Amino acid sequence: MLTEVVIYLVIGTAWTEWLEYFCTNNLEEMYGEPFSLREKLTHLIFWPITMSIFLIEFIKNLNNRL
Repeated sequence: MLTEVVIYLVIGTAWTEWLEYFCTNNLEEMYGEPFSLREKLTHLIFWPITMSIFLIEFIKNLNNRL
């Protein structure tokens, strides 16, 4: 049980850090600012949902560009 929680948090941390890096380097205005603590915690806890939303929208935008 503890192992699963640690794995969940490690994946969530990696996702949150990557997403913040992606946003600050590729987006402009308020979307390109570093995440607040609240945003980081939200992405850390709900990473399966936020990652799914990101991937769906990313794929949609790739299809629109082709």
